[in-house]
Amino acid sequence: MHGHWGEQRAVSTFKNLVQYLYFSGHDLPFRCEDILLPKALEKEQYFLTPDDFEDFVSKMPDTFYGLRDRTLYELLWSTGLRVGEALAIDVGDINFKDREIKVHTLKGGQGDKVYISDRLEVWLKKWLEEKKDNNPALFIVYQGSIRRLTGCMARKNIIQYRREFGIKEKLDHRCFRNGFGTNIMNQGANIKETQYLLRHRSERTTLKHYVKVQRGQVKSIHQSIFNNIFSRMKEKIFAEKQLQGL
Repeated sequence: MHGHWGEQRAVSTFKNLVQYLYFSGHDLPFRCEDILLPKALEKEQYFLTPDDFEDFVSKMPDTFYGLRDRTLYELLWSTGLRVGEALAIDVGDINFKDREIKVHTLKGGQGDKVYISDRLEVWLKKWLEEKKDNNPALFIVYQGSIRRLTGCMARKNIIQYRREFGIKEKLDHRCFRNGFGTNIMNQGANIKETQYLLRHRSERTTLKHYVKVQRGQVKSIHQSIFNNIFSRMKEKIFAEKQLQGL
């Protein structure tokens, strides 16, 4: 009833509790290490391709909140920010001169800033021109007073857009981040560069989440490499046999 990963989360939480009790000096009848986590199904990675993204944002309504949400999606798409990080941005965090945005990183990754592309700069300036208030938050909502847009509100908005646009495929804020990671790797960024841009703590996280969406490409690379090796070996063996025949 709690989904594919609910059981694993429950056992993991219980294991943390047992570990806490052990280090607090309680006498336990078993060791924390004896608690085995159930295997969880591998999460399927959904991501937006450039064409998917263009098709989605082209349908955004030409309204105040439509412009706000379009700017949010442009930001997520071109920086790979987590939605919580994007919503935590203040207007003062944006530095158009250096083309950088200060990031209040959620998970303690390496990067403390993201970079402003030409396209993102256009949408940020459009939104800031329309946003005529003194609230420090970049993304705001009017609810009696001016407030910072919350993650819960943003999730409801994207669900509503998905319904309005008749989108059947999975679409959430993580799709933008996954699309960003996949696209920069497809354009030639190496693992270290991708890790930094996504602000992952380790390369393992980057590989885990983004290599599997490129399995077709990885398979092609593998076959190309080893077929070339085999082809060279055949040529070498053939040449050696010719020499032996002489």
